[in-house]
Amino acid sequence: MKITIEDTNKIVQTGNIVCRIWKGRTEKGLEIQCLLAEIVPTKDTDEKQFEAELVERKPPCTEARAMEGSLVVVQNIEEEAVPKVRERIDGVRKRSAPEDAIVAFDKLDNRLLEDTAVGVIETDLEKVIEFPGRNRTLLDTFAPFVEYGSLDGKLIRVGGRDETVPVYLEEGNIIHLCNSNREMAKKLAPHLFGGPLRVWGNGRWYRDQFGNWVMDRFTITDFSPLDDSSLTDAVSKLRAVPGNEMKSLADPIFDLMRIRHGTDET
Repeated sequence: MKITIEDTNKIVQTGNIVCRIWKGRTEKGLEIQCLLAEIVPTKDTDEKQFEAELVERKPPCTEARAMEGSLVVVQNIEEEAVPKVRERIDGVRKRSAPEDAIVAFDKLDNRLLEDTAVGVIETDLEKVIEFPGRNRTLLDTFAPFVEYGSLDGKLIRVGGRDETVPVYLEEGNIIHLCNSNREMAKKLAPHLFGGPLRVWGNGRWYRDQFGNWVMDRFTITDFSPLDDSSLTDAVSKLRAVPGNEMKSLADPIFDLMRIRHGTDET
């Protein structure tokens, strides 16, 4: 019998022996798995080349196959990347992930809704996140609206070949995907990877299926650099201004927050 096999990233232990799983097919097309604990070259094999190929790490592979009218995508992930992937998926489920991940989830779920389908990401043990698709409860819909407002963040990308220039602002774990014209992009460019900015412009908003307000796009019309001093430093500077009453306040930071946000009684 002849078989053709290739390595995988899966390691198992059988008894006291640790083995790597190799998958393959027989010459008649039957799928098989092999548990290999050791591989040695023949006498005439170039040992250095053999060792290089043996330790070579393949990138995660994606395999798609049709099953009973559904598309099943099998994604193999390197073991060390699993925590980051799970954290990102959990963030999407909790709506706390970066904006680009949430937008990608919404677009895919909307396509499932249009096709009257559903989807799920799952491991061998559990469902990680579901795409409700046709099963989601639709909220009352109305046309998106445009509102003038502002965003804060650090400029991490600006540039493009079109008249409408993409601008990326980073605010903590959130990436704001904005646009501007070329003239505004040139003014923004010197602040790339610099201090925080506040940009003003017109944002296009809509309400998603979860009842959250989501910014679909934001067109920048103006901006100004922000002072990145801490609140403690800002209070110290205010206290240094002659004639102010902040020196007499027991907790000036609390009073500033109360002025800005009010109290529970109001």
